[in-house]
Parts: sequence; structure tokens; C-alpha cells
Amino acid sequence: MADPAMLSGALTVTVHRSGGVNEFGDRQPGTAHHLHGCIVAPGGSNESRQRGETVTSRAVVYAPCGADVRADDQLTIGGLRYEVIGTPSRWASPASGTAYGVEIQAERVTG
Repeated sequence: MADPAMLSGALTVTVHRSGGVNEFGDRQPGTAHHLHGCIVAPGGSNESRQRGETVTSRAVVYAPCGADVRADDQLTIGGLRYEVIGTPSRWASPASGTAYGVEIQAERVTG
């Protein structure tokens, strides 16, 4: 059965960004913002029983041009929290430079 976060059509995805730590090592408040008009595609999943039952689910988010997403952000997709994996890919035409959008790899580990 497909993950309920993998819905068809345009979605709003929430980007969560850490506030980092201050000079004393205390966590600082983070920020959140929304990406409207995203398409989310399932990226598959796998299961490991070596340390209990761990399931890793992946998703690919296709966001509009200019989407503010970094490699260390987290995403909420359909109510579930995912980690951004790697640097988001910003697609553009090599001939004209026209921007087409941003591809974001995400992963969620449970169990």
C-alpha cells in the first residue's frame, strides 16, 4: 500500500529549518515556510529487521522555481516528517537558462 503522503496533484510542503545553536550550545528556534504547488512522487521503501523493524521510505518532491530548500532541512509532506537528502537539484535549460523547478530527494525512517 502506498504511503498516504504520496498524493497526486499539487501539494503544499512545509520546509523546517534549524536555528542552529548559540555560543553556549543551546538550540535556537528554527523557522518554517511553505512551498505551494509541489508534486510528490514515491521513491520506494525498504525494510530492515536487524535492529527491530525499521522502514525507510523515500519521496521525490518537484517544487516550483526558486524554492528555498537546503540539504539540512526537513519537510512535512502529507503530515509526515522527512529529511532532505543531499543538495536539491535546480533544473534549468542549458541553452536558454530558463529555470524549470527544483527536485528534492527526501527520506523518512521509522521503527
